Amino acid sequence: MNFAKRMLMVVGGVAVAGLLGAILTPKAAHGIVATLVQVANTSANPVPVTPTQLPAVQIAAFSGPETPNGVTMDSHGPYDVSSYATIRLSVAGSNTSRLGFCIVDPQNCPSGAETFTFALIGTDSNNNFYTLDSFKVSQGTSASRTYEAPSTPVQIVIIATCNGSCGGAAANFALFAR
Repeated sequence: MNFAKRMLMVVGGVAVAGLLGAILTPKAAHGIVATLVQVANTSANPVPVTPTQLPAVQIAAFSGPETPNGVTMDSHGPYDVSSYATIRLSVAGSNTSRLGFCIVDPQNCPSGAETFTFALIGTDSNNNFYTLDSFKVSQGTSASRTYEAPSTPVQIVIIATCNGSCGGAAANFALFAR
């Protein structure tokens, strides 16, 4: 009986010491640990911050038309991009229709090459047009450019040019804004 009583006293003492340690230690330990990991954002020691970027919104997309021999021009828009900070124009010259033409009639496969000139056109406050940028792609190639968004609507003009005997190709573009 005395042995059980002593054992119970030892277990009780250890339990009380554990409770006191659990209650008192976190406050003291918290202060010590906090001084070790405290981060200060000062000009001498700046903390790097990466701004979150909004996802891009597709404003417009186009695919076509078949281009005949010679020169054709196609205009798209206007697209209002004034509420965005940047716009991106992605363009491509597709040659899928030309390949289809060659499969159907391999003896008369076109030998010409088509080139597409894409012009990004803005409109000023007096409704006058001005060219923001212009670049060319040929069949099977693509390009993408990013611009600061103008405060006025934009149009996209596609000029297709054929050198030789062309079977037709498609011009593709997508206009994104962020």
